[in-house]
Amino acid sequence: MRIAHVSYGTVYGGAPELIRADSTGFRALGCTVSWFDIAPHFDDQPLADYLHDALHGVRPRIIPGEQAELRHRYRNPRGDLAPLVQQIKEDRPDIVLLHDPVGLVLAPALRGVAPLVWRSHIGDEAWNEWTVSASEILRPALEHCASAIVHLPGYVWPETPCPFFVSSPGIDVDSIKNRDLTAAETAGFDRLLTTGLAQGLWSTGPDASPSAAPVRAFEDHGTGFLPTAETPYAVVVARWDPLKGHRLALDAFVAAADVDPDLHLVFVGPHLHSGSRSVFHNVRNGLISAIAALPAALAARCHLWSAIDITTELHRAAVNLIRTRAALVIQPSLREGFGMSLTESMYRRRTTIATAVGGHRHQVVHEVNGLRCDPDVEAVAEAIAAARTSRVDLGEAARASVIERFTAQISARRQLSHFRTLTA
Repeated sequence: MRIAHVSYGTVYGGAPELIRADSTGFRALGCTVSWFDIAPHFDDQPLADYLHDALHGVRPRIIPGEQAELRHRYRNPRGDLAPLVQQIKEDRPDIVLLHDPVGLVLAPALRGVAPLVWRSHIGDEAWNEWTVSASEILRPALEHCASAIVHLPGYVWPETPCPFFVSSPGIDVDSIKNRDLTAAETAGFDRLLTTGLAQGLWSTGPDASPSAAPVRAFEDHGTGFLPTAETPYAVVVARWDPLKGHRLALDAFVAAADVDPDLHLVFVGPHLHSGSRSVFHNVRNGLISAIAALPAALAARCHLWSAIDITTELHRAAVNLIRTRAALVIQPSLREGFGMSLTESMYRRRTTIATAVGGHRHQVVHEVNGLRCDPDVEAVAEAIAAARTSRVDLGEAARASVIERFTAQISARRQLSHFRTLTA
């Protein structure tokens, strides 16, 4: 089967991570996979942001127009989609997966090319004015689809213009980011946690060879690296999105700071540049300022690291090592369709704290394969204290639950079976 993905960007965020994992699973099952990026052809970021937030069930940060105007803008997108439509047609796919709201905008133009499937990585079990607004905007495009795939049963719309299929996403457990690294592979990271430098087996770009000379993997924005490689730390790995709850994690860490005076907190996220969205700059810069405003002793225990280039083998291996050596992983999301980063951390045998939102509620069984708590400062602080004082290691149970339910191989088999019913 020939499967074509269409997504809004191919680097940042959970959707590209999921597409990479699913593609590995599809190829292992004998499928041919292609991937098309709609970002260069779509020019309405405010509408994309509105739909992203509204599908999460929260008031959007940007409301770029009245409902009727937003529906019109979605039906008549800014940008030239014709060249992309032609590329997809020439690929002759058997199934086209249109990812998230922006990918779905192509549905009317691709009708008849192949069965169209909307793959939504955004969702919330709340059905409120914002999810209703988003559904009304998307509904006409969905009428051109043979099916929609959502992560959880609670994300199925009350009234659907096409059949909805539930399939939880999985991670590629054999990828550099998730698999067990060898001693030789980790040798180049001896100074990573204390300097942000790495060297050894990993390439730093598609055309680059591994370098014996140290290269900078992370910058610290003045927040420093760990004092020693043995310093215990909790880590938050996420893009600088306000829904990821970075400030919640910082405030909770400060509230629980006296429980373990040796514990540090590390935020890890992507490098931002002048073209990055202002909301991401605001989150990252706000964290840097909040850390700087802490009493000196506390500020010295809080760190923010930006990856120089998240597309490289070096970065993926470095994130693997940072998770693996963490004493604790915190996923403090305020909204979360499904926690891909959480799944990755659980597979690395880490004790994780996950806020009880969205997919987290289905991934973590409290005190069985992780710790789950309400998304507020007091609850997260209590979970940090419990994790640092408990003698129970939940890491092996966390990994076992991922192997049982949330691998790319399981996800690909489930989806492929569904696709075959659509093409029969």
